[in-house]
Amino acid sequence: MSGTVSKIAQLVRTKQGSLGVTRLMLISKENVNRYETSTPDDPAVVERVITAALKVLAVKELEFNTLLKSIN
Repeated sequence: MSGTVSKIAQLVRTKQGSLGVTRLMLISKENVNRYETSTPDDPAVVERVITAALKVLAVKELEFNTLLKSIN
């Protein structure tokens, strides 16, 4: 798998802008801007970023199908 972190970052950027991405990076302690769609997924990083995204985005903003597709 690859590109999960960049897809999550793009989702947050679409919903909340650069401030949301900054919050995502602070909470996950991961620089999500350095990930591209071709970057192989590290399961530990993906877990931290998803956990952070759940804290950054409101429930109505979450697109679980998008997250699940990117994970599977």
